[in-house]
Amino acid sequence: MTSKPHLAPARRSSSLDFPDNSALIDRWVRIVAGYGEGQEVLISSLRERRCYVLLGEPGSGKTTVLTGEAKASGASMVTTRDFLHNPPTSIGASAYIDALDEYRMDGSSFERVDSLAAAMGAANVGRWRISCRSEDWRVDADIAAFKFLAGNEPLCVAELLPLNDAEGTLLLAHFGCAAPEQFLIEAERLGAFGFVANPLSLKLLYSATVSNNGWPQTRFELFGNAITELAHEHNRRRGRIDRNPSQEIIRAAGRMNLFLLVTGAQSIWLSNSAPPQEDRGRYLSVGDVELPAALVGDTLDTALFRGDGANFVPMHRTIAEFSAAQYLCEVIVGGDGAAWLPLSRVLAVVVGTDGAPPTELRALFGWFVTHLAHRGQAHLVRW
Repeated sequence: MTSKPHLAPARRSSSLDFPDNSALIDRWVRIVAGYGEGQEVLISSLRERRCYVLLGEPGSGKTTVLTGEAKASGASMVTTRDFLHNPPTSIGASAYIDALDEYRMDGSSFERVDSLAAAMGAANVGRWRISCRSEDWRVDADIAAFKFLAGNEPLCVAELLPLNDAEGTLLLAHFGCAAPEQFLIEAERLGAFGFVANPLSLKLLYSATVSNNGWPQTRFELFGNAITELAHEHNRRRGRIDRNPSQEIIRAAGRMNLFLLVTGAQSIWLSNSAPPQEDRGRYLSVGDVELPAALVGDTLDTALFRGDGANFVPMHRTIAEFSAAQYLCEVIVGGDGAAWLPLSRVLAVVVGTDGAPPTELRALFGWFVTHLAHRGQAHLVRW
């Protein structure tokens, strides 16, 4: 499993010139479908395209990015519901449509997206952009629904990339941080660079340091508090939907991360279709992690994971290691709803025949011991 907390220095982002909101940043995206598939480009480079769909995990900045792109073209952004209630009347109008995922929360997902596509066709929308949470994007089915609106172009689907240092610095300055570069340095010193890759987690991290008059005293406290915050829903419009409790999501994230780490797989494959034939060993399916599909969906629909609608990876390896170790500790020590296993069974998963963890699992094992110590059970393991 690979991670990339910082993009290459040559990939610079800039704050767009909108005096009312300095947080509108020309973000980097990866094209996951359509012309240029696999390329990483600035969102502004897609302005000449007739249409595209913008994906991202919760808190990744989809709404902010789409707002910036709408302003750059002299248009306004609307939610999916607002578009359906008041579609444009001018032929060839541009449409910047946010939050497809919120509209499709009720009823059939497929009927919902077909209704939107039909309304866009009836309004003769000439150019359009739509944003959607990655976990709610149905890949092939959704591409098929919108394909006729793309004209002769393959539908472009782009995924927001994690923040790089330049983007993180701009956002911290927008939050009111007086020394954003130093903040990022301190985050890296504490091993918390995974939390600065997402605007939501970066904001939560900065807010925590302000409310606590400084950084948490230990990495353990920092990681534990941050993961708990990210397991909750932070979109008020989605605050009342049916969703598994945050503690169940944290436990599921730990189990999924554990499976990824110990198997060497790189991502969770969410689609019902088969993963690419050439490299199926790099994926774990929902069935592999042996969790209810709804719980897997709720867990992937947090900032703890990011993906493109079909396959998902942890937001960062360090966070995956902490989370997996927390799950391991629970199955040893016990907890609300947690299974109990003998220590020997757990050690058989994370240590080799020599009694020591392999190199790629040393951090996981270290966090496992730390979690045990936090529960007063450090005597169970000697390393």
